[in-house]
Amino acid sequence: MSDKSLKAALYFRQSVDIQEGIERQRTRCRHLASAREWEVVDEYVDNDVSATKSRGEGTAWSRMLNDAAGGKIDVVVAVNLDRLLRTQKDLTALMDTGALVTTLEGEIDRRNASHRPYRNGKVRSSPQR
Repeated sequence: MSDKSLKAALYFRQSVDIQEGIERQRTRCRHLASAREWEVVDEYVDNDVSATKSRGEGTAWSRMLNDAAGGKIDVVVAVNLDRLLRTQKDLTALMDTGALVTTLEGEIDRRNASHRPYRNGKVRSSPQR
């Protein structure tokens, strides 16, 4: 699968309900997805969700994980890892879905040398080019 055919999910989270914060995240993430020629298939918004609140059932995070595990999503796009991941448990849950992760600051690259996603591999961070 070429990078241009990836199905992208945009994930937005902020601790305080300020709509302009979500809109800024949306604009920036859509620009990145467009530049990479990815199809945005859904947006997941956890507004007014602090790092200390649970992101279990009923949250956009939970819905996104389920969609990624079900193959609806190939790559998750967020402004930065702080908006996306709050704990090692979050990282593990996302990696278990098999989805790739890209932020405006870089990627968690889970692909092997032939650019195919792999599971149970070492997670390494690579700068965005």
